[in-house]
Amino acid sequence: YYCDFETVAEEFLPRLKGLFAQVYQHARYELGAVTELPAGSYAVGVTVEPMDIIPLINRDFDAYMEPFFTRYSAEVIEALDDEEFLDMEREWAGMILDLFEEKLPQMGHLEPQGLLIRVERDEKGCWGVRDEELAAVDEVMIEYEV
Repeated sequence: YYCDFETVAEEFLPRLKGLFAQVYQHARYELGAVTELPAGSYAVGVTVEPMDIIPLINRDFDAYMEPFFTRYSAEVIEALDDEEFLDMEREWAGMILDLFEEKLPQMGHLEPQGLLIRVERDEKGCWGVRDEELAAVDEVMIEYEV
């Protein structure tokens, strides 16, 4: 997961799902040429305009999170009991979601990127796209700069 929260408290799930829905409503992609391949499957060109929400967040992340980093130094974190640590994680997750929501209205798109996906029959004869191919499209959908 982005920004180091691997588990999300139940209380954040509705907010997180809503945020994902809002982000992906801005997805831009176009299906291009379809080419039949020798094995009877098809290659489909997909052009995606990556969304720049993560670069927007990264630009202001340190300044936005400075109060958190000041309050929770390494020494403070080391001294937290389990309940205090969970409270800190909730605060961290809440601040990350706040920042996503703050940047959402500014989100735009980057230069289009093209890729090919294969549409093929499975063992039951049903047409589909492999999970890895869909994951490749999803990885391009949002720009995750380092």
